[in-house]
Amino acid sequence: MEAKTFFGTRYLPLRDAVTALGGTVDWAHGSKTSTVKLNGRTATIDMDTFHVTVDSQVSPLADPPLI
Repeated sequence: MEAKTFFGTRYLPLRDAVTALGGTVDWAHGSKTSTVKLNGRTATIDMDTFHVTVDSQVSPLADPPLI
């Protein structure tokens, strides 16, 4: 897994990081969302609104996600 820096923000490949921790990642191309399942929790990352929803709690991302 190789981290990259864009405009001062460090990014990790989501699928690599999550699967290394024992979780799963699904990608929905039509809605541009990633769904992460890990340790009984679900997180959905919306690429259009720059928000993450974890177990129904919505939070803004500090920096935009990259595809």
